[in-house]
Amino acid sequence: MLRLIHMLESAWNITEPVQLMVHVDPSDRAALHADHGQMLEAFLDRDADALLAVSGDHHRRLNAVVSTLPPDSGLISRD
Repeated sequence: MLRLIHMLESAWNITEPVQLMVHVDPSDRAALHADHGQMLEAFLDRDADALLAVSGDHHRRLNAVVSTLPPDSGLISRD
């Protein structure tokens, strides 16, 4: 559990300062939030296969959504 908490804290510390999700289409935001619910459910069920599958889907969806943010927004460095 400590590893999970550390992982979540790291993700929060990276994303919260720029609040990317404020700039995301509401339907995309809802889908990403639904992924979180599915990941939590799989975690609580101790279903490693489902957790890996949902996490992979979430990662792909997140990358796709973030890639649609305007490059001139200053939110993402293209370096």
